[in-house]
Amino acid sequence: MEAIGINSCFGALIRSWVYSFHMPLFFMLSGYVHGMRQRQAGTTDFLHGLRQNFIALYVPCMFFSFLQAFLNLIVFSRSNAANVHIPELRHFMMIPFNGFLNYWFLCALFLVKSIHMAFESAGANEHLHSFFWVSLFVLSWIAGDSMPRFLFLLCYNSLCFRIGYILSRREYITETRNPGAFWGLVLLGSGIAFLLVYYSGGVAGFFTKAGSALCMVLSLMVLFFALSIKSSFLSVCGLYSMVIYCIHNYAAMTFRIMYRISGVKAGSFPAFSYIMCFIAALFIPLAIVWLYKNVKCLRWVECIFYPSRLLRVNHVQPDHADDRTDNLPQ
Repeated sequence: MEAIGINSCFGALIRSWVYSFHMPLFFMLSGYVHGMRQRQAGTTDFLHGLRQNFIALYVPCMFFSFLQAFLNLIVFSRSNAANVHIPELRHFMMIPFNGFLNYWFLCALFLVKSIHMAFESAGANEHLHSFFWVSLFVLSWIAGDSMPRFLFLLCYNSLCFRIGYILSRREYITETRNPGAFWGLVLLGSGIAFLLVYYSGGVAGFFTKAGSALCMVLSLMVLFFALSIKSSFLSVCGLYSMVIYCIHNYAAMTFRIMYRISGVKAGSFPAFSYIMCFIAALFIPLAIVWLYKNVKCLRWVECIFYPSRLLRVNHVQPDHADDRTDNLPQ
């Protein structure tokens, strides 16, 4: 991370701000899409939903986790130009349980969705259902650093999945009950205020950080609907977000290596580094999508990101119908 200016003051500020809410945002959006899908398709059989969930999330998670781990071990074990994590045997043994590096999100999302669907199929009381996820969040606060990192992240972020689901099912921020841009800005300001209190070292640091993340995520969702943002490019990014998520790590790593090889001093141009890294992480995956869509001999590549194509789990649905609901990468 040093190669893209993380250690600079400006770089550290950007990183800490984005990292304070970007994973809760992914979970909330996944919960929102899950709820929206259920509204459209009705209740899904649990075993059928679990099978789809396993193929759509867990299989790609395992493929890219092991691929990334072996790549780091073989390519970077001697000359670690990108400053990447070199796995040990214990890391390989834990991959089936928590993924590897960034792919922990896919593993956690698989578990959260599976538990959520179990509650739904059992017809559990909505309040009891919500209480369960609140309890996991409180557990992450009580356990803190004593809890394994993966379990902490799962418990801490899973509540956002539940909130996103509730927002989708109740239509709180859709066009029918749009709270308006004003409340989006209020939430945005509240999120920044919470974050400033957290950085000031005030009391209840855990909850000020969590409050900041929740306010920031809700503000982005409210502003998105309030401003009626419509973009074909954003639709494409949403449609192929699984590809973007799985490949962005490789794209960013490649850029970091090139940045270090160029000899430019780390932290000299942090804003430029972030922008270029973002462009690489977004457009390289989209280029891969374009290739496997337009080059016949590369059509099989799509099955790596969407194994259901190969296994024909959703063969009764039109082309890419399941991408729109399973790709966040939910």
